[in-house]
Amino acid sequence: TYGTETIPKVDKIVGPGNQFVAYAKKYLFGQVGIDQIAGPTEIALIIDDTADLDAIVYDVFAQAEHDELARTYVIGEDAKVLKDLESRIAKALPNVDRYDIVSKSIANQHYLIHASNFDEACHVMNTIAPEHASIQTVNPQPYIEKVKYVGALFIGHYSPEVIGDYVAGPSHVLPTNRTARFTNGLSVNDFLTRNTVIHLSKDTFEQIADSAQHIAHVEALYNHQQSILIRQS
Repeated sequence: TYGTETIPKVDKIVGPGNQFVAYAKKYLFGQVGIDQIAGPTEIALIIDDTADLDAIVYDVFAQAEHDELARTYVIGEDAKVLKDLESRIAKALPNVDRYDIVSKSIANQHYLIHASNFDEACHVMNTIAPEHASIQTVNPQPYIEKVKYVGALFIGHYSPEVIGDYVAGPSHVLPTNRTARFTNGLSVNDFLTRNTVIHLSKDTFEQIADSAQHIAHVEALYNHQQSILIRQS
């Protein structure tokens, strides 16, 4: 942020980190640009009775092992499937690797959500607006069209979120804490700046000048108005 004798001050700081990195980025925003304040990590899955529940268990555990504050959601229309998943998680949990972290995350930040129908499942997903969303159903296409607010969307049994973390290609720096409703993952756009260039001809200026000077007058910004009027004379 501030530079050193050998490293110049930077314009922007991007990338993931723990809660201390997040707090530091929040504190420094305005002095330098940042991409986002991310974390804790999260995943929401929509499943049906065709999903491989043993695989879903480890999709949940994989997210939970990041941080005891990591949030995991599983949404489904079939209560029996959710109940079965709950029992499988409980059975596998005592022997899971990184038990101390995973068990705290599951105890405090894990949610099974019974949706009454397709529309409600999509509404719940869009309300959560998770960093990672996974659709593991017999026909995922309708969900792809309806689920809008997620950091990254993983479709099907062979597209687990973990593959996206490492080798599938999407950005690993994604919006969390419902910020996917208004922002996107880190991309090349975060390293670019955009500006606008205005170059009007006299005729174009004359076509819009009256509107501009009237607005300036209503706002009581009379020097703004005069900047227009002097060019109309």
